[in-house]
Amino acid sequence: MASASPAATGGIPPAEGSALDLSSLLTGVWGNKLSVFVLAPSIAVFLWFFVAYQTSPLKKYPGPFMAGWTNLWRVWQVYTGEYAPRMKKLHEKYGPIVRIGPNLLDLDIPDLYRMIYGTDGKWIKSDFYKNSSSIIDGKQVFHMFSEVDPTLHAQIKRPVVRHYSVPAVLTMEPLMDSVITDFINILQKRYVEPKKTCQFGDWLGYYAWDFMGMVTFSSKFDYMEKGCDYDGTLAIADQSIDYLALCGQMPWTDYWLDKNPIYPIGPPNIGNVTRIAIQNLGARLKGEDKNYTEGKPDFLQYFIESKSTHPELVNDGSVIGYLLLNLIAGADTTAITMRALFYHTLKNPRVFARLQADARAAFRPFEPASHAKARALPYLEAVVKETLRYHPAVSMIMERIVPEGGLTLPDGSVVPAGQMVGMNPYIVGRNKDVFGADAEEFNPDRWLQREGEGEEEHKERMQRWGQSLLAFGVGIGFVWGGI
Repeated sequence: MASASPAATGGIPPAEGSALDLSSLLTGVWGNKLSVFVLAPSIAVFLWFFVAYQTSPLKKYPGPFMAGWTNLWRVWQVYTGEYAPRMKKLHEKYGPIVRIGPNLLDLDIPDLYRMIYGTDGKWIKSDFYKNSSSIIDGKQVFHMFSEVDPTLHAQIKRPVVRHYSVPAVLTMEPLMDSVITDFINILQKRYVEPKKTCQFGDWLGYYAWDFMGMVTFSSKFDYMEKGCDYDGTLAIADQSIDYLALCGQMPWTDYWLDKNPIYPIGPPNIGNVTRIAIQNLGARLKGEDKNYTEGKPDFLQYFIESKSTHPELVNDGSVIGYLLLNLIAGADTTAITMRALFYHTLKNPRVFARLQADARAAFRPFEPASHAKARALPYLEAVVKETLRYHPAVSMIMERIVPEGGLTLPDGSVVPAGQMVGMNPYIVGRNKDVFGADAEEFNPDRWLQREGEGEEEHKERMQRWGQSLLAFGVGIGFVWGGI
């Protein structure tokens, strides 16, 4: 009797069944390999972070859970634009010591500022600062802000530090007065006389850049004259600073982005500012600079003179670096501080009324105030100091690497060498133990001599408070010209 065919019995031909079994086997093997390829690295990365978190010497310090695992947490805080207020809330929750990164502590302990930001060169700046360096002719070039090596930083600073002293800066007061006069006249014509409103914050930015152009090159950029950011420089500078703040939380990202030798991806190029710096330097060296007047020094002239006094340290490239730092960093911090001063003063009618009365009693209408006369007004100085305390131009932690021997904190714990610590001017400026229970309020009166307070007592308090005013930096990172 003949056997039934495979088709009739519903069976699978042997050859076809073998092919399907092999296909299933290969699919399973490939799926397992793919799973291994995907899962193995993921597990390895997780284990690396887990071990690092569990064994970190900073694990004992309080802070957000994710901040102990990755710096991406801090990147997000900067990206949202809520970094400073968020850090303030963390200190209110956790106290003066907050862990905000796998190897970074944010300290609100003013008594430690002299040690951490001293001039002994032991506390090295972190890689956060390196991101502000430039690529020139294919090489990474560091300037006063971006150089972290104390010896090299001192070499860059030495030739020009004296030019940022108060007496040196005051030699340029006529240049400053001319910009102030132009600012008043332009606003008078554009807005006061026709009774129009203006975006005053924008105009303070135009003023700050024209001001820095005048004291640097004896020539304005004409942003006030044109009434706008006509060449996009101000917008580009803002984007550059935002980039530095963001990438500074994970400094290695800058090497893959802006410093990428193959295809740089970073903030828009500030080539127009660089071009202006090069053109002004060339014209001055050739004697073709029509803006410069002998006997009326500006920063460019000071920097050129440093080539003669320190030929072993300063060349034309160094001068360009000084100029760019002067323009971008100087204009930005000036604009931020002035906006904050006007904003908080105008929001407080009592403060504005008193400041206005003092100014009208001391100066003639539309007369630029000399430095000497302005410093003679105690309430004006109080308003300036309160602005720097309440709304510092830099509201981020100034990172330092703990040196050999570690850092002993007030609670007795020791931060090992190699970890990072720092203070934030925004946080320290609101320290209630230093500035009082109303530290969260804008109150210039706190800087005045109190009723029943003696001269020496007031002087000592001002000195102590001044040490907690980190708005212009401290130690070897001090920003000169903060007068």
